[in-house]
Amino acid sequence: MRKLNIAVYAHPQTDLSLLHKLLEVRPNIVSKILSDEEQLVLALTTQSFDLLLIDLDLEKVDYKKAQMLTELIFPDAAYSELDFTHEAFLEFKLDDLWAKWQTAQQDDNAKRFFDNPSFD
Repeated sequence: MRKLNIAVYAHPQTDLSLLHKLLEVRPNIVSKILSDEEQLVLALTTQSFDLLLIDLDLEKVDYKKAQMLTELIFPDAAYSELDFTHEAFLEFKLDDLWAKWQTAQQDDNAKRFFDNPSFD
């Protein structure tokens, strides 16, 4: 089975230990941490991920910039904003996104999936 490759754009001071703990028991999800704008632009340009997770602890201007860069450089990117400090919600969201990704992989024409409630 193909793995879900996620890119995590997080503030350098954000504690990601909870995310790492949850990903340890989900071997089908592979993550790469992006800690600065340059890494984000490179990941968007190369389209090297299936899902981008954006840290809600980013400064508001950095958060908006990440959204804008994503829309400009890789408009088909699936992304979701998360608070990496709430374990129950983070666990629920990872499982939900994994299920949506698996469903999208069953359609040979589908390249991406969307985490948008209006499409559910």
